Amino acid sequence: MRSLPNFSVVIEWENAKLAGAERATRMLRELVNQASALADHFAKPPELIVVYDGAAVPRETVEAAIVAGGAEDAFEVRLHAAEGSDYYGQKNEGAQIATRDYVLFLDSDIVPEAGWLQALLGSPRPGVEVVAGSTYVETDTALGRAFSLFWFFPLRGPSNGLRETRAFFANNVIINRKLFLSHRFPDLPLYRGQCTVLCAKLLQSGVKLYLQTDARVAHPPPNRKHFIHRALCEGHDAITAPQVTDQPAGAGGSDLPQQLANLEARVRSRLPHVSFEKQEVATAMKLGQEYCRLRAAGQRWATRSPERARQALGIRPMPTSLPLNNPVIIRLDELPDRKKALQSGD
Repeated sequence: MRSLPNFSVVIEWENAKLAGAERATRMLRELVNQASALADHFAKPPELIVVYDGAAVPRETVEAAIVAGGAEDAFEVRLHAAEGSDYYGQKNEGAQIATRDYVLFLDSDIVPEAGWLQALLGSPRPGVEVVAGSTYVETDTALGRAFSLFWFFPLRGPSNGLRETRAFFANNVIINRKLFLSHRFPDLPLYRGQCTVLCAKLLQSGVKLYLQTDARVAHPPPNRKHFIHRALCEGHDAITAPQVTDQPAGAGGSDLPQQLANLEARVRSRLPHVSFEKQEVATAMKLGQEYCRLRAAGQRWATRSPERARQALGIRPMPTSLPLNNPVIIRLDELPDRKKALQSGD
């Protein structure tokens, strides 16, 4: 196998606030195992940059996950407190801190499949500077199976290698760092959607986007609180995005009957590719319909009282990127008590 590009992994800690530090540790262990297996193909050790909101997440929580995941066995680890920064702001700050040629954005709540890192790192080459992996909803629970039928992530697909695409998810993508810093995730008063805007900007600039179908990661289904919050935020974004971007009015803001029709069409299109019991399909439809109704409620809220909606949903109206603090190098020998406690199971 050819020499692999030098890279920095940037992990936000916003999703870990929802999915929990245990899942983030599971992700880190898989990342470390795969990076360790490829160590002979790196010209220099890769970086791991973990960015978190210091005002909302205790530093000790992030340190514990880093130590438990064995991150320093394979990476130069850097921990950065970005107070007041959100999901995309944390990714932007992590990329600014990074020192390697490529930035690999990986979310704190996904778990890579075997072979993911090799497939992703083996893809960049001249003319191929933006490569996303494939993200799907984990189906090892009844809830996950239901969400896999109707949520926005596609089903786990076949291995078809590298192909062009027009969009990617920000949770599993490698990008040439200089190229990314010349564009970045835009500062917008949205919960999500900044990634869609970035993709459009890159395409307009003549940058081709690629999907590596062999680089798969599993995303958890949302818990109840996240389910409600995410649906309301999607409704907010459907109204707000056309006001703050170049999207045409009404893009993504279809009324409830149309959303329900789209839901049914998506479920039916996926059924031939998976095996589901009749009751599981009924559960998926019920959850999907509730999601659509909440999304429509979010649209009404954003239309009637946009400022109150933003405040209640935690969507920052101001730019997300703040002045950088000095990043901190984390060493296991600086955390002997925590390492000993973790190893003893206390």
